[in-house]
Amino acid sequence: MSEGRFVPDYPISDIDQDGVYRHDLGDLGPLCESMTSLGLLTPIVVTGDGALLCGKRRLAAAKRLGWESVPVWVPAKVSDTMRLAALFDDETLHKSLTPIEQAELYAEYEALYAQQSRLRMEATQFRDGNTAWAGGADGDGGDGGADSAPPSPPASKARVKAARAVTGTNSYERLEQIRELQRIASDDGQNPWVRDDASNALAGINEDGKVNGRWQYVKVQQQLASLEDTATDPDLPDEVRLAAVEAASRIKAEETVPAQFQAAKTAAGHIKEMKAATPPPPAKPVDPHATEHRQVRLLVDLLRREHGWWDRNNPQVFGQFADEEQWGLVASYVQEASRFVQTASGWRTTS
Repeated sequence: MSEGRFVPDYPISDIDQDGVYRHDLGDLGPLCESMTSLGLLTPIVVTGDGALLCGKRRLAAAKRLGWESVPVWVPAKVSDTMRLAALFDDETLHKSLTPIEQAELYAEYEALYAQQSRLRMEATQFRDGNTAWAGGADGDGGDGGADSAPPSPPASKARVKAARAVTGTNSYERLEQIRELQRIASDDGQNPWVRDDASNALAGINEDGKVNGRWQYVKVQQQLASLEDTATDPDLPDEVRLAAVEAASRIKAEETVPAQFQAAKTAAGHIKEMKAATPPPPAKPVDPHATEHRQVRLLVDLLRREHGWWDRNNPQVFGQFADEEQWGLVASYVQEASRFVQTASGWRTTS
């Protein structure tokens, strides 16, 4: 560790900013909010005689907040050349977060700000003399009390504040789309092809930062998979299953992803209305083997999600590049699956 000393309360008035090249400090609002909530997580760096080395934006935010002192780190020895290099590095070499990292940090901030909003609401809601929570004598002027959902603005403000804290802009919709793609990619209940599409979309986003078009494409594929499930559901009336087939055809006929996305939204609403208007099927007799049939369905659903993996992967690539552990896993999978089917075949012929 390099020699130096830490000063927890260094007077801001003693810091000399001469020679600092950055003049456009950008929007200091999110930084001020962060420093108000969490404090100054990274100390400002100054020379022994108080010349600023790193942290001009943090220093400006501290001044805006009315702070009189800040924590600083003072390196033991800093030459004029080293100070010039440090200033350049601090102002030009910061590595930005990837879009995926931004989305994950955004989720943390959003949860934090939403919690803060709830705590502030609770603190004012139940103060002595505050009857707004009870709706007043005639039920006017409150937020609905415990039987109603809390107002939506705090959650919306939390999203905006979180996005500004991470990106400096109100880009929460973009970050929410990335988060949704992450949820789809990790959801075992999703169609495996849709999960693959979401994973590919996330990889592409990290390359070029383009989100909305990829998100729309995955949502279209998700809706097409849902329509396919509807079209093959034997418990639904023929008209609903036929409507699902026709809706899928209309979506695929559109030439652009935005047009497909709009068609998919329309189809989703239409099919939902048809299902809601469909009377429930007659009650089925009690199945004495319900547990066993459920086990079979779960196994088949698992295999259906991975069905066709042998066509989607190149055996030459696997044979050439798989390590021993990877090879053993797939080989044992095939071997044990064959043994399972042989045993099950004996029970099929005897039952």
